[in-house]
Amino acid sequence: LDLDRYMAATSSANNAGQADTKAASQHQDMKAVSTAAIAAVAVTTLFPVETLRAINAQGKISIEKLKVNQLNMSGLHFKLNAKNGTISTQQTVKHFYQGSYSGATSIDVHGKTPKITLNHQLRKVQIAPLLKDTLDEAKVTGVVNAAINLKGRGNTETALKSSLNGHIDFNVKDGVVKGFNLQKIIDQGKALIVGGVLSTTNKNDQTVFSVLKGSAQITNGLVSNEDLYVEASKLRVKGAGTVNLVSEEIDYSINARLLRKPATETEDEKIKGIPITINVGGTFSNPAYSVDMIAMLTAKNKEKINKKKDEWLKKLDKKLGPDVRDLIKGFF
Repeated sequence: LDLDRYMAATSSANNAGQADTKAASQHQDMKAVSTAAIAAVAVTTLFPVETLRAINAQGKISIEKLKVNQLNMSGLHFKLNAKNGTISTQQTVKHFYQGSYSGATSIDVHGKTPKITLNHQLRKVQIAPLLKDTLDEAKVTGVVNAAINLKGRGNTETALKSSLNGHIDFNVKDGVVKGFNLQKIIDQGKALIVGGVLSTTNKNDQTVFSVLKGSAQITNGLVSNEDLYVEASKLRVKGAGTVNLVSEEIDYSINARLLRKPATETEDEKIKGIPITINVGGTFSNPAYSVDMIAMLTAKNKEKINKKKDEWLKKLDKKLGPDVRDLIKGFF
């Protein structure tokens, strides 16, 4: 069932897609009601309040193949409970971009302002084709597992974003972030310290990673993340910061370190060199990256001081004994 054809103003009934639809329970006009409910849930920019208030139905429906808002899925099982201005759905998709999806959605249109609650889980979903279908471009690839729990209110995109609250957990494996070469930015930071020549940016820049995971707390449209962790072949990265869903402004800091030796069964991995701090600003459409030179120089000087301190304490140990050394060490 290609629902996008029915939702488009220029489509005709003769061109409507065919679907193998099997109802699990019968209700008068159940198919039409369920189709309208699916469309209402999918469209987050404007809820047809009067239409939703008029829905009074319960039932289940299974759809072999469905396309809605450019999303392609198969093996959809959909349960609807709509009464007195509250529409609740439970849905599972067996095949969703090479993974699976399950979730529940609730829309409350009792009052003037619609309220929506979303609880979604993605399992082993390929990000690239999903982003390509929804946003027409895929700046991130990989396989994602995610849990999304959100609440919002409003009948416009801006109102919903500014009222959004909730929590997200995500874990992406074996992927690429396009347009951003973390290794190159680190090399540029090092070049600035020693007075070297900076390399030019390239639209084909990318960062390959094996693990990208973290969580986010959303408060009134402001997304806060404090535990980003990324593993790449030669890098270990931690990140923290905020993203404003309404203004699309980014305020984020990435701390990257080079890997000297990977972990083994008997030893932890070893990191070399000073950390490189990268500040990310700008907006979604025009992000800006800059190396925090002050943080780099501070870390570099601290590393030198600690090295000299250790050498000095060893000399004190030989001349005055460990007790005096430990006493002096307490002042650092």
